[in-house]
Amino acid sequence: NRTKKRHLFPQNRNRSGGVDSLCKRCNSKQRASQKAAWKDADYAGWKAESLRSNWLARARKRDLDKSQVPSKAEIKEWLLGQLPWVCYYTGEALGNDIGVDHKIALARGGSLGLDNLVLVSKKLNLAKGIMSDTEFLALLDLVSTWEDGGTSILKRLMSSGSTFSKRKA
Repeated sequence: NRTKKRHLFPQNRNRSGGVDSLCKRCNSKQRASQKAAWKDADYAGWKAESLRSNWLARARKRDLDKSQVPSKAEIKEWLLGQLPWVCYYTGEALGNDIGVDHKIALARGGSLGLDNLVLVSKKLNLAKGIMSDTEFLALLDLVSTWEDGGTSILKRLMSSGSTFSKRKA
């Protein structure tokens, strides 16, 4: 019966942890619960950990110097120094669901350093793609004069994240 817990079967008693150990599903649920509690208790620390692991993976993928990736403590300090969290492009309050953007995208030679980072809304970060911050600000300025305020083009940019990605030669 698939509903039974794996750790209750006699053949699993001698494995690491014995009868008290959790099955994979229970262990996964417990880790997810702990992660959610950590996110609520220390959002800046959780976000710093998440950003660092993401940037390390991107540095490996692009063969960049991993020593350029800021430490978790440096990222957390930078995040707390940005309080109150407002979008770099719109000036609107971000709340606890913030995005962090590279002013100059890594794909265009931008650095992994804190001086190349800004807080943004996640939707605008998707729309920006690999544009530089000055290019994106110019685009926002242009579309703000349109009848719909640029809503239609920003939606299209958000839905086609790969449109502005680096093309292979």
